[in-house]
Amino acid sequence: MNFLVHLFVSQHDEYLQIGNWMGDLIKNRHIPELPPGIQKGIMLHRAIDDFSDQHRSIKKGIRTIRSYQYKYSPVVLDIFYDYLLYQNWEEYTTIRFRHFTNNFYDLLMRWSPVYPLHVQKRAVSMAKHKFLEAYISKEGLKDVFRRVGERAKFDHRMNHAVDDL
Repeated sequence: MNFLVHLFVSQHDEYLQIGNWMGDLIKNRHIPELPPGIQKGIMLHRAIDDFSDQHRSIKKGIRTIRSYQYKYSPVVLDIFYDYLLYQNWEEYTTIRFRHFTNNFYDLLMRWSPVYPLHVQKRAVSMAKHKFLEAYISKEGLKDVFRRVGERAKFDHRMNHAVDDL
């Protein structure tokens, strides 16, 4: 769910960036159909997730919000980190945020023919609605949590996540 963080760490390699974006969206059976560089990006995404899931500060963050966000605490925390990355963007790069996101949307659309159909639909929607710009404001963040909450299978309090932030 933390698309921005994943994209940021692989921003200088389009294969890694596309694969890192796709990491949570694609099933293992589709991976062999993709170019090797994108496969590497998917593996990077999953390695980053595995590392962060075991990191002491991430575990502490999850414990901190678990009483508010229950089972979805890790998802909520991931989205918080995307918001916080945007809030501190200029500390980590000289690339303007809009330039970064527009380049990514172009890249996303350019590679869309290689995605499985369900990922193509997600890519088109993400680019059309400029999804990454949602991290700019708390209002945008509320919209992110609303959309994620619509896909949730269990009870959740994502509609209160911005208050928890």
